[in-house]
Amino acid sequence: NKIDYSLGWSWAGDSFKAKSRFKPYWYAMRNPITSVLRYCNKRNIKVNRILEVGCGGGTFGVGFMIHNLDVYFIDASIDMLKVCSNNIKKVLFSRKNKNIEGRLFCQDMFNLGFKDEQFDLVINEGVYEHLHEKDVRKRFLEASKRVLKKGGCVFIAIPNNKHPMTAYWKKKGYCWLDENSPYCEIVLSAEEFKNELEESGFYDVYCDGCRLWDF
Repeated sequence: NKIDYSLGWSWAGDSFKAKSRFKPYWYAMRNPITSVLRYCNKRNIKVNRILEVGCGGGTFGVGFMIHNLDVYFIDASIDMLKVCSNNIKKVLFSRKNKNIEGRLFCQDMFNLGFKDEQFDLVINEGVYEHLHEKDVRKRFLEASKRVLKKGGCVFIAIPNNKHPMTAYWKKKGYCWLDENSPYCEIVLSAEEFKNELEESGFYDVYCDGCRLWDF
């Protein structure tokens, strides 16, 4: 039966498709890495240097490194940067091109230690939704905008409680799904998210859904 995907991805009913060797066109378009690079290509943004803010284990930024792009990783946790370093080494070991390199920095995401207009693309995933106050999110956006080259692109991914494991995690009582926890994830509509970006000086704002966990 034909499925209408305009309303979003149904993890419960359609997750088996992720195992298929035969991935249809819309499937490939939803890969966040390739979607971002297509977006930049359509707007003639030449991407060479990327900054991932709040990188954690670095899985997201490593996805861009595989395209032989220069990625700088930022996180406030030394322990997470160690995990990120190990993940980068695994990728380099398995790749023919040994010239790609990840640069790791332990920094505050509100006070990035880089000069203005240094990066073609600034990315983050699993960060924005933990900033509960709108003025704090604005500070974060302004810090990212400062280090972005004119005409560059910012990509922000927000899970919005749509991770396929969300129901399981709620039963287990994980803090990021507990409304009384300071680590709880906020949920933003596409319109709210778009407005916050535009209020911080971004333009040509595009909000869409993608499956972050399939890359």
